[in-house]
Amino acid sequence: GAMFDTFRAYWYYSKLGSARGVAFERAAMSLSEIKNEDSARYLLDILVSRSDLAIEEKSHLARAFASIGKIASRYLLNQIFDNEGNIQYNVVTALGEIGETDAVATFCFLFEKTDNPIFARALADIGELAAIPVLRNKITGNSIARLESLEALFKIAPQTEAPFLVSLLYSPHMIIRKHAVRMLSSISYQF
Repeated sequence: GAMFDTFRAYWYYSKLGSARGVAFERAAMSLSEIKNEDSARYLLDILVSRSDLAIEEKSHLARAFASIGKIASRYLLNQIFDNEGNIQYNVVTALGEIGETDAVATFCFLFEKTDNPIFARALADIGELAAIPVLRNKITGNSIARLESLEALFKIAPQTEAPFLVSLLYSPHMIIRKHAVRMLSSISYQF
């Protein structure tokens, strides 16, 4: 029952506090089989509090979030800001990795406001066409995240954005011109 799930969730959570490698993966997967808000909260706590996690351990957490499903993504969406109103970038990354389409509008808005490239990467992971206008503005505008925006745009819609990529061959920024050339040749664009 629910009480037993609460104990079990806490048990896996306490393992995740120090486990590494295979033990970490097993605990994350076991926790994700308990599909409630406790397990989502525990996964997030591990993601935010353990600074020693390897890339594959972080991706086990992202997979665990994905496997919990809607409860976890709703929980994560509510945690984009911490209590002081700061953006929790681990949460943004996790929402990107689970492909949470409900986060797209918020991420586009925050990307416009903050110019933080983490939003470009998360939008690229989610892969929604709705992000394209914001990414285009960042590429052609005065953004410090123009290169990440270009990479995100190309990841989301390489073929349909070809005409836009061609227009970037006239960008005042050499790095953008170089990337546009590389991207166009990678899709064998016929001039």
